[in-house]
Order: sequence, then C-alpha cells, then structure tokens
Amino acid sequence: GAVMASVTKPTWRNAAGQLLYAIGGSGSGIYGIFAQDDYSGMHWEPLATLALGAKEYTTAVGSYDGSRVYAGTIGGKLYQITMPGGQITQVTLQLPNWPVTDNSINHILTPSAQAAFLSLNNFGLSTGTLYRTLDGTTWTNLVTGLPYTRLYGMAVDTAATPRTLYVASQANVSVSQTDGDTWSDLSSGLPRNPSCTD
Repeated sequence: GAVMASVTKPTWRNAAGQLLYAIGGSGSGIYGIFAQDDYSGMHWEPLATLALGAKEYTTAVGSYDGSRVYAGTIGGKLYQITMPGGQITQVTLQLPNWPVTDNSINHILTPSAQAAFLSLNNFGLSTGTLYRTLDGTTWTNLVTGLPYTRLYGMAVDTAATPRTLYVASQANVSVSQTDGDTWSDLSSGLPRNPSCTD
C-alpha cells in the first residue's frame, strides 16, 4: 500500500524551483509531489529510500514545509529526511513494552517547523499512544489523559489559539489545547461506538 500527506506550509523548492506540495510513501520509498507555483507541471520525484528490514514498510508521512520530512513504519520506527540531499536519520523513540511486530506509526502531524505529533498503535494489544516533539529533536510519549485504546484518527487546528489537537478512538474523541500535556473528553453526544477516524 501507499500513504500520503500534504505538506502543511509548502516553502521548500527543488533545484528546478518547484514547490514540494505533498509527501508519499510506498514500501521503503519516500517521494514528493512537486509543481510550479500555479500547480502546473505536477509530478512525483523520489526523495529517499529507507533501509527497512523484511516485512517493514512505510505507514505514515508528514512534513511542515518540505525541508524536514518524517516517515513512520510498521514496527514503530521513525525516520527524519533532511532536504536537500535526502539525508536519512532514524529518530529514537522510547517505545512502550509492546510486541514490536504489532507496532505501527499511523499518523504524523506537523503543525509548525519544529513541532510534530505522531500516533503509535499496537494492533495485537488493541492500544495506542501519542508522541510529541516541540523542538524537532526531543520526542516525548504523551500517555496521560487518553483512553487506553487504539487511536484511529488525529487532527490539529493551527488556526485556533492556542492550537488544538484532536485524537479519535473507537469510542472517544479527546481534545488538548496544551500540545498533549492535558486532555478533555469531547465525546458527549456521539453514539456508543462511533468508530471515529480523521
């Protein structure tokens, strides 16, 4: 399969001066959609190839402006690709004590040049957790205040003050205006198991 995400604020350009508008991932390949400012000449270009093991593949991608691209995989690995040049760095995440083969990074949100959020699910245990970086370097596990269940959806409203993060599970929608430090339940009025997604 393949995954794709729009670049939050496209500003990075390739050697031809075209903007990077979206990121795609398929298997171990990471690609970009480039086009002119008027969206003409839209095309895919390879950005990087991840050194993945057997049965590993890309499950989520994200980028704020195109200069730093994140790619998450089955197994819970996170990679940062720095442009230009496509330098690949594996990001160290302190993973929970879960069976690694069932881990998967399913969402990567990039609300600013430094901040990013990702969801990690374990399908065997039917549970999930969130990670956050506010400086582009240090990743923190955000476990407090969320339901202990698989996370199906995640969205961030950057137009709100303060920015607002939403996380959806099978039965709950949770909201945070503190970048995940504290959470409130926003599920009132939903059916018992609405199977929320983003």
